[in-house]
Amino acid sequence: MEALVKDKARKGRDLKLTFPQVGLDRDFDYQIKLQDGLLSVTVNGTTQTVNVFEKDPQWASQTLYFKAGVYPQDNEGPASEGARVSFSKLKVSHSSSAANPTRIVIVAGPTDHPPGTHEVAAGGRVLKHCLENMANLPGVKVDLFNEWPKDKAVRDAAAAIVFIGDTFPPNRLPNAAQNLADLDAMMQRGCGIVCVHYATGLLGEDVKPDGDHPLLRWMGGYFANRSCPHHESFAKIFAAAAISPAAPQHPVWRGCREFTLNDEPYFNNYFGKDGNQPAANVTVLATSMLPPEAPKQEIVSWCIERPDSGRGFAVVMPHYYRNWKLEDLRRYLLNGIVWTAKLDVPAAGVQTTLPELSTFAPVSLDPQPRAPKAKAEPDKAPPASK
Repeated sequence: MEALVKDKARKGRDLKLTFPQVGLDRDFDYQIKLQDGLLSVTVNGTTQTVNVFEKDPQWASQTLYFKAGVYPQDNEGPASEGARVSFSKLKVSHSSSAANPTRIVIVAGPTDHPPGTHEVAAGGRVLKHCLENMANLPGVKVDLFNEWPKDKAVRDAAAAIVFIGDTFPPNRLPNAAQNLADLDAMMQRGCGIVCVHYATGLLGEDVKPDGDHPLLRWMGGYFANRSCPHHESFAKIFAAAAISPAAPQHPVWRGCREFTLNDEPYFNNYFGKDGNQPAANVTVLATSMLPPEAPKQEIVSWCIERPDSGRGFAVVMPHYYRNWKLEDLRRYLLNGIVWTAKLDVPAAGVQTTLPELSTFAPVSLDPQPRAPKAKAEPDKAPPASK
């Protein structure tokens, strides 16, 4: 007995999965199962598998269905000859998490960057769209906020919280002390935390003189703004920064390759007082040789597995809104969010289809110069009385 599997979504060749022979007029059991691209076919207890997403990632966007029947392949012999198959039991099921979705909170904090850069509100909408429309990982629901999520039920339901904004949003939004207390409660129950680009950043006023801040323990490191007393990280636009895997076997790199982009990957990020070395539970995920004039292997993305069972993930890009269309960057970031929420990252990485970036209502698709500051008007004398 053979099961034939197409190796490509369109016009592929047949892969043969071979099973022990089954005689005529004999009962047999079979099961076909597809999960995260792994196709398993079992006949009478013998299982053969093939990862169709690895064979062709286009399978992730295909609509699939199950059909039971018989197609006699024997074209020889008398016309009176035929074939019949009887099914004694059929069971078809689809895994669905619609009734109990994994919930992720995204907080888009304040920004004063010029249009086309940061674009945190539009960037939050991009992330929400992608996470709720993953072809190979359904069942994720996103709650998107432009303020602190005050509803405790929303915070308690979140598997992960994602921040995007100009420096760490909990410190920039009103009632910072309460925000951090709320976030600490989330972290203590094992909630994941993700910071994107400048949301990894802290100001001098946010940290203790020695650089301590809960974000160091929650996420494993941060971008130290030049106002910090203990350390200075650097932000610079590079025409072509190559982002290389430092831990290629980690789930966040599934379906991704090294990529190069025109952007602002922060470097000399801060990881602690011990010689600025990442802690033992921090994994360096991606590096880049920066700056080009004096290249050194710099950490531009990392993750942590915390003692409270929670996870953290940081990536110091993208600065330019237009870079959300870069598939490897976008998949890498989505993989990181999925991993942080303790979901299984699909073997071929998260598969999404992104509409035009204009769909998400940015102020500008392309970077614009910062608007000049208005000059103060001289005081005018009051009009003379008549």
